[in-house]
Amino acid sequence: MKNLILITMDALRYDHVTPEITPNLIEISKDGVFFKFAMAGGGTTKSSMPCIIAANYTYDPEKNLSVVLKNNGYSTGCLHSNLLMNDFAPGFDTFIDLKKKHLVSKQTKRKIREVFGDRAFKTLKAIRRTMKSGDSYIPYERAERLVKRSLEWLDGRSEPYFLWVHFMEPHVPYYPPENDLGLSSKEMIKLNDKLIDAAWKRATLTAEEVEILKRLYRLEVKYMDKWIGEFYRRVEKNNVIFLTADHGDEFGEHGDFSHRGKIVPELLHVPLIIVGEGIKKGAVVEKDVSHLDLAPTMLDIAGLYEHRFGLGRSFKHLCVGG
Repeated sequence: MKNLILITMDALRYDHVTPEITPNLIEISKDGVFFKFAMAGGGTTKSSMPCIIAANYTYDPEKNLSVVLKNNGYSTGCLHSNLLMNDFAPGFDTFIDLKKKHLVSKQTKRKIREVFGDRAFKTLKAIRRTMKSGDSYIPYERAERLVKRSLEWLDGRSEPYFLWVHFMEPHVPYYPPENDLGLSSKEMIKLNDKLIDAAWKRATLTAEEVEILKRLYRLEVKYMDKWIGEFYRRVEKNNVIFLTADHGDEFGEHGDFSHRGKIVPELLHVPLIIVGEGIKKGAVVEKDVSHLDLAPTMLDIAGLYEHRFGLGRSFKHLCVGG
């Protein structure tokens, strides 16, 4: 049975996987298969992840990839820092939310806004900007530490294993560790707060602000790409690695920002790369594939296709051999 690694990248747009922005992803794709027309199952994490892990539009805690693999002798692990991922813990021997203790839920923020009103809430946010800087503002774990913990999980791991690693950098807020725009920490925090308000129709961004946010987004993607490349170079080569995004992000192309679950290319067209033992090298696939087909394909590559579930079908024939 094959060792399987699933790498998901939150809110990574397909059109940002380029030699300039993601040189490591491009180099990895040359070792495997790059899918030009992969479609997410939804425009948000909550709607797309069931398609990835359960091959269905709703998540089944008993019929999903991790449960089937664990029941067939796999050691299973997931490392992430997205609160919404915690719904998918069944079937994992190790399931770690690296940022869980530091998160304030959206529900809590919404309740604070309801109690204090919009004006007071914005005042509280402004006060927070004077108190927070650096990574204390980021509601997720940085790629560098995520890679370190993931490599630790793999070290000495008995085979076969399935590891799911979820990177968060492209997700709002766009706050790269370094920026070439001359923006201070507080300026980036203020701009990202306005972006979040704009996503909820509580503010309007200027064209200049949108362009700055696009550049910050690209810097976040580039930083994440660097550490994915580091991870790829350090893992054993007896794996099959699947790299994709749960969905994309919108920069006002259809009147919205971030991702609100709309059916538009910017959200649904996602990158997909498969690389590793037994996978074709340097192939580009132009046929349409879906996240619904991902788990069945992984089971097929693992030799467990008879245990498939959900709505998808394997596209193993497009990526194995050669």
